[in-house]
Amino acid sequence: MFNIKKIFRITSMVLIISVCITLIRDTAHAGEILKNNKIEENQIILGRNKENYIAKLYKKRLELCNDYEKNKEKIEQLDMQLEGEGSTQVSEAYVDKKLMGIENQSDISGEVSGVLKISRIAKPSERGVTWKSTRYITTYLGKQYEIQQLVAQPNSRRSSLSKVYSVNTISKSASKQAAKWNILKSVTGTLLGLSPEVGGTFTAIQTVYSCAKSYDSGLKATSIVKDVEASYNIHYVTEYTLCFIKPKGATDQSQILGYAGNYSTVKISCEMPYISYSKSHVIPKSVKWEKTGTIASPQYTSGKWNYACKFYNNYKKEITGNCHLNLQSHVLKLNNNLSKKFRIPRPNYGF
Repeated sequence: MFNIKKIFRITSMVLIISVCITLIRDTAHAGEILKNNKIEENQIILGRNKENYIAKLYKKRLELCNDYEKNKEKIEQLDMQLEGEGSTQVSEAYVDKKLMGIENQSDISGEVSGVLKISRIAKPSERGVTWKSTRYITTYLGKQYEIQQLVAQPNSRRSSLSKVYSVNTISKSASKQAAKWNILKSVTGTLLGLSPEVGGTFTAIQTVYSCAKSYDSGLKATSIVKDVEASYNIHYVTEYTLCFIKPKGATDQSQILGYAGNYSTVKISCEMPYISYSKSHVIPKSVKWEKTGTIASPQYTSGKWNYACKFYNNYKKEITGNCHLNLQSHVLKLNNNLSKKFRIPRPNYGF
């Protein structure tokens, strides 16, 4: 005779084991889903004291992007370091959603609260661009705000945030001194009444004398230069930053875009195969030099958070403002003040 209780106990154990196996399998499957789909939102919120250190990591990464293939391993190490410090990689779709959230606050004319203009967004897929998100707490006029900083940098050699220009020049003169013959000068105007930030070689003027004096001891500052041939390779590598702001503790639905700007490192290689000066002297060999400069949106390295906080407060008071401080072009004066305008690479956000 069968033992009904024993059969029931065995059947129950089989069912429990089956349920456990199913749960384990489903949990493992869920783990694979999380593994294969990056968590889009970084919820680590950092104090302002971390901002300078993280900014230095981004700056170093951007410099390495001047030769992405050569420095790929170092760039990947910096990416891991940034992740460890609280900068999480996010997708373009995530960035689009953030910007479309701002866009959807606008009516057809682009008005928000009757005064604030927000540009329309028309962004195709970006090539070779990585976006990272970092959140910070900052204080402005006694109140605390949360800044979500989205930073775009190249992640391949053929990134749309990397651009090389080549320019060949020949110039003649009858009476210009070597120390007054300009070979490289950065020209910047103002944007919304604010001056772009420049660094490196762009803080000084390069001349025939400063570039070629070590090649020919006969060349003096007062030597009269007659002919100069110069070929330039100018490589822009750009970082782009969006700062979304809200009061500390508020939901992301309270965020507005408070600052948008860009920062470029510019590596300039020049070869001057022919320079003639006073009394038919010709510098005996080709003069080669390389310089690196930087150009950035106003307030980019010195005050973008304060700008975003001020913009937010003006927005709440329905005071018209503009948070888009991105630079679109850069003017350089080359051989004998030849003026050339170069487009600064940036994400295609339509503003």
